[in-house]
Amino acid sequence: MAHHLFESKGGGERLCAIVVDEALQKAHNVAIATTSQFNAKATFEKNFGISLIEEPQQFYLLKKYINLFGIFHRLITYLPIRKAIKKFHPESVFLDMEFIKPLQSDVKKYNAKVLRYVHFPTVAETSIKELLPEKYFRFPYNIYWKLYLLFQRRVVLPADGDFSDIVCANSMFTKRFVEKVWHRKDVKVVYPPVSVSEYSPGSSKEDIVVSLGRFTPEKRFELAIQAISECETKVRLNLIGGLIPAMNTYFLRLKRLCKELGVDNRVRFYPNAPFKTVKKILGQSKVFVHPMQNEHFGISTVEAMASGCIPINHNSGGSIEILERGKYGFLFNHISEIATYIDKVIGDEDFFRKKSDSVIKRAQIYDEVNFREQILELMTLRL
Repeated sequence: MAHHLFESKGGGERLCAIVVDEALQKAHNVAIATTSQFNAKATFEKNFGISLIEEPQQFYLLKKYINLFGIFHRLITYLPIRKAIKKFHPESVFLDMEFIKPLQSDVKKYNAKVLRYVHFPTVAETSIKELLPEKYFRFPYNIYWKLYLLFQRRVVLPADGDFSDIVCANSMFTKRFVEKVWHRKDVKVVYPPVSVSEYSPGSSKEDIVVSLGRFTPEKRFELAIQAISECETKVRLNLIGGLIPAMNTYFLRLKRLCKELGVDNRVRFYPNAPFKTVKKILGQSKVFVHPMQNEHFGISTVEAMASGCIPINHNSGGSIEILERGKYGFLFNHISEIATYIDKVIGDEDFFRKKSDSVIKRAQIYDEVNFREQILELMTLRL
């Protein structure tokens, strides 16, 4: 199992934690390759409520995570992966990344099967302007990004050089890009795991709007704040997300925006909230707003749907797929549409209840049980 950083609370980290857990439960030997050392049992329990039966063997570069040059950490993860392959001689290698050009000889030498799970192909993300976070077009981030691309070319495989045995995509949206970029026609869609059974509507729903995701600019939390300032109904907004020191500037900017728009008394922030708090807030809320553009899948959307929240997502990416083009929620293009949809849900109780029942049922198809079965079968299948 290889991933550059396990200590974050993102969907990618949870996916990797479940792969580790499922493999251990099925009595497989598991080794983790990552950039910095961490306690897997404690981290997975705290962040995702996943209790590992044992601490996996671990290969890493740093004793402690350094909160600098984060995207560069992805580029150097191949070093502990190589170390793990040489020592562990694995039958299967699960890669949650693309930077594997230097690993080709090692994989071939030990006849290891490579399963690559793609959240989104970096080659596409770095070449298509609309998919790149806006900050990378501004100084000094544009310099930082150009330097990153320079090193990336040394580590990322060219389109015709992929040696993965199995490639999985997290959505049809991602699958289309993977097939286009890597010229593969055998990409399998395996939806990310969502602990649907752990989420449910609260005993009573309130006129609350919630947004859930990391506090980073690409998540565009400011759109949710601007939307409730335009709503006719005086709803409350809860913003929940993982927050790292590097994103404090963005976090403070969101707080200032609340004051500027006069809604600071109706907006509450929950940085790094524990799992119980997240579930409770989702269960109380009626509306979920996901402003991110071109979200590759949208685990938080499914969690909100399982909690009975009506989703309002940007009309792009994996959201179109999850909401089936608006059948299970709303898709927006402009901020004014978010406000209109919020008022519709809050102002019509019958509409809310019918829609809530339908989104709860829709969420079931993304339950993590399905992911566990699919991914382990693929990893243990000898080609």
